[in-house]
Amino acid sequence: MKISEREKYLLGILLAVLVVVGYYQFVYTKQVEKIAGLKTQRAAAEAKYNTIMNTINSLDKKEADLKILNAKIIDKSKNIYPELIQEKLILELDDLLKGANLKGNISFSNIQVQGVEGKKSTYQPLPSSSLQGLADQYNNSTSSNNSKTNNSGTKATQQNNGQAAQAKDGGGNTAEQMKVTLNFRGSYQNLTTFIKNIEERSKRIVLSNLSMAQSTQTGITGTLTLEFYAVPKVGDEDSDYSKWLLTNKYGKDTPFGGGQLTLATTIEDAAKPKQEVNDFSMVAKPITSDLPTVIIGRDNDQSRTSYLYADNPGIENVEMVVTKDKDGNYYYKYKTSKNSYPLQYDTNGVEFKPSSSNIGFKIFATPRQGADDKSGINMKIINNTDKVVAVEVDGDDGQRPRVNITSEGKAVNVTKK
Repeated sequence: MKISEREKYLLGILLAVLVVVGYYQFVYTKQVEKIAGLKTQRAAAEAKYNTIMNTINSLDKKEADLKILNAKIIDKSKNIYPELIQEKLILELDDLLKGANLKGNISFSNIQVQGVEGKKSTYQPLPSSSLQGLADQYNNSTSSNNSKTNNSGTKATQQNNGQAAQAKDGGGNTAEQMKVTLNFRGSYQNLTTFIKNIEERSKRIVLSNLSMAQSTQTGITGTLTLEFYAVPKVGDEDSDYSKWLLTNKYGKDTPFGGGQLTLATTIEDAAKPKQEVNDFSMVAKPITSDLPTVIIGRDNDQSRTSYLYADNPGIENVEMVVTKDKDGNYYYKYKTSKNSYPLQYDTNGVEFKPSSSNIGFKIFATPRQGADDKSGINMKIINNTDKVVAVEVDGDDGQRPRVNITSEGKAVNVTKK
C-alpha cells in the first residue's frame, strides 16, 4: 500500500497529537498534581516553622511572666499558713497572750476544708422622720434631699449586692480553716495590746468575734474567736514550718516556757533575717534566678499591693518619685519599663509616712554569676521632699555593679555594703 505525502503528513500530525495528549495525560498532569502536593506540604511546613519560631521567640517572655506570676503567688500567700498544726498554734497563742499579759483558756475546733465565709453587710437606711417633710419645705431643700436619699439608697443596694455576690463567689475557693475560742481576763489595755500583736503578726489571724464585760474596776473578761487559714504553697516556701524542732526558732521548750517564735515577712526577709526599719525595699537578681530580676515595694506591706515586678535579661530602667505636698503629706510612686504603681502615674502617687528623719530605701543585690550575667537596674530617684533619701545597697558586685543609681531634686545619699 502506497502512502502519499499528504497522508504521511497527516499521520505525523496525528502521531504528534497522540504524543502530546499522552504526555499531558500520563506525565504532565501527574507532575502538576505532585507539584501542587509539594506546595501544600511546603505551606504546611512554613506554617509549622513560623509557629515554632514564634513559640521560641516568646519563650523568654513566657518565662519572665511565669517568674513574675510565681513571685506574686508567693507574695500573696506568704502571710497565710502552709498547714494548720494545733501544737504550733498553741505556741503562737501562748506567745501572744504572754506578750499582752492576758490570761485565757483556749479551745480549738476541728480543721475543716471549706469556702471562706463572706461577711454580708447588715446596713439598712433608716426611715425618714415624720417632721422631715416640714423641715425640707422650710429649708427649700426637698429636691436635693430626695436626690441624696435616692443616691444613698442606690449606693447601699449596690454595696449589698456586690458583697452578696462576693460572698457567693467565694464559696468556690476552699482552704483549711480552724477556729479558736479564747476566754480571756485582764485589763482593757491588755486586750488592745493583744489585738495589736495579732495585727502585726506576719501570718494572718482573723479576729471574727469579740465580746467583753467589766469584771472589776480595771479588769475585764470576755470571749473572742480567732480564725486560722492555710493554703498549699508554691515550691519550697515555708518548707521548714512543719519541722518540729523545739530547740530552734520554730517553737519553745514547753508550751508555757521561754523562747519566741519568729516568722519571716516581706521582701527584705528573703535576703536578710533580721528586720530593719526602711520605707522601701528592692531586690536585684540575675535572670537565672527563680524570682524576677526586679522586685520593688513598700516595707512590711502585708497585702503586697505596692509590689512591682520586672524580669529582664538586660538592663531594666526603674524610676521612683517621692513628693511632699503643700499640706506636709508625703507620696511615692515608681515604675518599670512595663508597669507602674500606682497605675495613675501622672498623680503624686500613694501617701505614706516616713519611718524616720530620712526616707529609707534598702536594695538587696545579688553578685554577678558570670560573664553572661548581664541583668541589672538603672535606678533613677527623684526626691521632691524636704528629707534625704538614704539608699543602702547590700551585696552588690564590686567589679560589675548590678545597680546603678542616679538622682534628681533634693539629696539622695547612696551607701554600698
